[in-house]
Amino acid sequence: MKAKNMFISNLFFILIIVFLADPVFCQEEEKEQIVSSEEIVKGLSKSTSKFEFHISGKKTGVKKLRRITFYEEAENGEYIKKTKLIFEDFAAPKGVAIKVEFDVNAYTIKPQSHKVLAELGKALNNKQIEHEGVLISGHTDSDGDASENIELSFKRARSVKEYLISNYDIEPSRLKVAGFGEQCPLVPNSSKENKQKNRRVEVELIQ
Repeated sequence: MKAKNMFISNLFFILIIVFLADPVFCQEEEKEQIVSSEEIVKGLSKSTSKFEFHISGKKTGVKKLRRITFYEEAENGEYIKKTKLIFEDFAAPKGVAIKVEFDVNAYTIKPQSHKVLAELGKALNNKQIEHEGVLISGHTDSDGDASENIELSFKRARSVKEYLISNYDIEPSRLKVAGFGEQCPLVPNSSKENKQKNRRVEVELIQ
């Protein structure tokens, strides 16, 4: 009987480990790539988020908790490394995914992305949201070193911020920047196509 109880206990432990090892995604459905300023305004106007990072998950039985490291912009333009523990059953921030293209391991915006950034700049100057704070967050796929991906995603998001300020006369104090690296994929990093979807910049209104 004692051996049987020990077997059941060990089996339960194994099941818990497998459960905790499941991949975590920010959303069950990938975000639609929005390209027009009207659609961007509509997407951003749906909700205003506090600058907090949560991951959603609907599995029951065990509340998963993990540590997230991200970079947040400091007043001098550099980044502050922050770490926090989060429950994964919280709702993910609502944002708009923008397809901004960069070369591999680079943070210079490619010319083919200027069109979508023009729509974003136009949207941020729209009267409905022209005084709202905006969070620009960068995300990568899982290729490369995880800590370097966080820094790269931050620099890419900051490049978007600087482009918007330079070209669309947006007040710098409105724009906040953060980099989350590979920690918040839209889809599994299991194919070239999926990795491309996870390499993105998101924008959301913040309080």
